[in-house]
Amino acid sequence: MGINAQTSVPSFSPGDTLTAANVNLLSNGIAVFSGTATRDAAFGSAGEKTLAEGQFAFTEDTNTTWFYTGAVWSPISGNFATAQTNSAQATTSTTYVDLATVTSVTVITGTSALCIWHAAGNNASNNAGVYVSVAVSGATTVAASDTIANYLQVPSSSLGIYFPIHSGHIFTGLTAGSNTFTLKYRTNPGTATFDTRGIQVLAL
Repeated sequence: MGINAQTSVPSFSPGDTLTAANVNLLSNGIAVFSGTATRDAAFGSAGEKTLAEGQFAFTEDTNTTWFYTGAVWSPISGNFATAQTNSAQATTSTTYVDLATVTSVTVITGTSALCIWHAAGNNASNNAGVYVSVAVSGATTVAASDTIANYLQVPSSSLGIYFPIHSGHIFTGLTAGSNTFTLKYRTNPGTATFDTRGIQVLAL
């Protein structure tokens, strides 16, 4: 733990004597913890502050500032990550899978996040489809699905030509914490090939 890290947030009563250690601990302006487990254990026990709406905290392991909504800890908005893969890779799977190079980002989120993704896709079969979706893992589990996918049907006159695929989705109902967003791909039918694919995620 860092020099400012705490393991509790003390609560004082009228007449209590404040020591130099008490004053130094409180002079940080915001409670500092080594991680979320220490933060969550620091409130509500004997001699500790009751956790309530408006409490702020900082966790050292992810360098994240959090506020308590009255129901859940949520990070201060602005956590952002992006990733891109610039190589052509293919799949014949009709269910969502990774390609040889996994394209993903990990972001500390609250209960919502904006995800934007893009790719270039083609298919070797006539009038076949290529699909790109996103799965979430970590604090939250969300499977890739057609509901949040971008779908492109490649016309028979354009076999072998890459077409741009762009989409976005606001994920809600996430579990606050470290969430990983991963691009997933499928075909229907034939061999779908994807190139120049990327993902951007902003915690809301």
